Amino acid sequence: MGIELQHRDDIDGLRAVAILSVVSFHAFPTVLGGGFVGVDVFFVISGFLISSIIFRGLEQGEFSFVDFYARRVRRIFPALVLVLAACFAFGWFALLPDEYAQLGKHMAAGAGFVQNFVLWKEAGYFDVSSDLKPLLHLWSLAIEEQFYLVYPLLAWAAWRARLGALEAIAGLALLSFGLNLAGIHKDAVRTFYLPHTRFWELLAGGVLAYVALRGSVAAPRWLDQQRTRSALSLAGLALLVASVVAFHRGLMFPGAWALLPVLAACLFILAGPSALVNRTLLAHPLMVWVGLVSYPLYLWHWPLLSFARIMEAEMPSRGLRIAAVALSFLLAWLTYRWVEKPIRTGRKTWEASAALAVVLALVGVAGYVDFRRDGLSSRDGMQEFMAAREQFELKHELRANPECRKRYHPDYPDRGFCVVSGAKAPTVVVIGDSHANHLFPGLARELAPAGETVANFGDSGCPPLFDTASHKQGEPDPARCIGLMNRMLAWAERAPSVHTIVMSDIGAHYLYSSSRGWGRPEDGPNEWILSRRDLAGATNAQVYETGLRETLARLVAARKRVILVTDNPDLGFSPKSCVGSRPLRIGGTLRTPCAVPTAEIADRSKTYLDLVAQVARDFPTVRRFDASAPFCDAQWCWATREGRMLYRDRSHLSIAGSDAVATLLAPVILQH
Repeated sequence: MGIELQHRDDIDGLRAVAILSVVSFHAFPTVLGGGFVGVDVFFVISGFLISSIIFRGLEQGEFSFVDFYARRVRRIFPALVLVLAACFAFGWFALLPDEYAQLGKHMAAGAGFVQNFVLWKEAGYFDVSSDLKPLLHLWSLAIEEQFYLVYPLLAWAAWRARLGALEAIAGLALLSFGLNLAGIHKDAVRTFYLPHTRFWELLAGGVLAYVALRGSVAAPRWLDQQRTRSALSLAGLALLVASVVAFHRGLMFPGAWALLPVLAACLFILAGPSALVNRTLLAHPLMVWVGLVSYPLYLWHWPLLSFARIMEAEMPSRGLRIAAVALSFLLAWLTYRWVEKPIRTGRKTWEASAALAVVLALVGVAGYVDFRRDGLSSRDGMQEFMAAREQFELKHELRANPECRKRYHPDYPDRGFCVVSGAKAPTVVVIGDSHANHLFPGLARELAPAGETVANFGDSGCPPLFDTASHKQGEPDPARCIGLMNRMLAWAERAPSVHTIVMSDIGAHYLYSSSRGWGRPEDGPNEWILSRRDLAGATNAQVYETGLRETLARLVAARKRVILVTDNPDLGFSPKSCVGSRPLRIGGTLRTPCAVPTAEIADRSKTYLDLVAQVARDFPTVRRFDASAPFCDAQWCWATREGRMLYRDRSHLSIAGSDAVATLLAPVILQH
């Protein structure tokens, strides 16, 4: 069954389906939870079209590496340069220094087509939310360009050596898919971003392109009938709709799930332009138009949505998101009409391609300079923010200390918080997740005059409970916390120098495993999952209570003084929305008050606080400390107080916030 190689309107329409899925997902994530699969459809289309160009040139003996890459430059670079430059210019007026520095870093990575590697390295508990990265979406473009670097050479070598190009491409696709399946269960983030676990999607298109060139498949004649082609297109539509509707953020993706959208795209291409869905839906003039502007639309839509999110300091209103999408369509058409199309159809000389490459390189250099110069913090209006910047941040050296890790948990050299306030053996251990970590700076300062040495042990996302696994939905290793937390708790339990153990975590989040008012509805549920080997099928609350009882029993039996810190309020908004020095705001006003109602915090936390109180009653020597006390009055729980920022993000304390808690908590510790 042959596949036509001439220009196909239905493939432009398939591009439209892919970009509309992605844009819908980014703008309205609760409407089409699996819209992100549009990127996988793009990968298949790109693999098919690029392979068609390469194989046709090889078949006719006219393939040229110089011509191939020159065409790629004229296709990819013009719109990319425009969008990067526009983001850089807009960021000057809209972003604070730390945000602008990150934008510059991602500009350089985007211009160098290594954004996927940068995002992989950035990923982690303390990473900035994806919504706040205007150039996040360039990871997929980076993977495509990396594919274009190595694939033509491999295809050319296989063709010239008569090794069987189809077998070589199919073999590489199977290898890449196998790496994807193996990697998703070891490191889902790495598997998502790195090229060798995504190339199989582009190579699937390459297989189709080779079949198209040869024009035959060993199959019965009835497979070439019109009704068979229409059946294939209907099957492709069913798979794609199922993917877009049923998939969600918490899915282990790509993994085996990516087969559905990839197979859907392959079926559409295989069916050909005369198939029912292809000719009636995909080849519709409106869909073809959207497909033609799909590349600049992909480049424009995410920065607009992300900038709106940054300036609003929360999910923009539905109206604002609709306006951003509408503007992205307008900019995409203008870019296609006045930038992309004229350059692609103009003088096809190597000088023109070289000039585009130089311009893109200069844009990347500008971004890198911005990154290295701390977001050009000397810009007008930035002085106020820079003066208060330390209030937002924990100093880097407080997050992890290699020497501390080497001494106290050498089995986990790259994991966890481990920092000690002095050279002497620790007398006070603060243990838990990142909400224990942010208590350390204040306690270290407050307790130093009393001769106490404070240690902070633990890891992000890990409650300080023996034998308790904690992970986010979609993460492959449910037991990642157990080894480290068991080791650190056991060390504190046995250490003769330690008289007090302070336990702190984001307890309410672990307990509910649902949003319960935190964050935005578009985020979906708060996907923490707790488990224990001895409690199969138990709820998070049951696991937490069991782990807490076991841990307190062991520590009390070891004659340790235990202080349970119930969590500080989760704001549900960024404290930067209260910063007066932001250069540009859509709404034009600061968040007032910079607080969340105390009654709302009490309602969110009631089940968690009741459970902790119930357990603590069975351990009379265990003290409880309410970390909300420094922030809440009868009406409000404040993110600022007396002009000082108490939080560095929606739930983690700043230096000032850590000091505020320590002022009240340190006397409790010193009562031993």
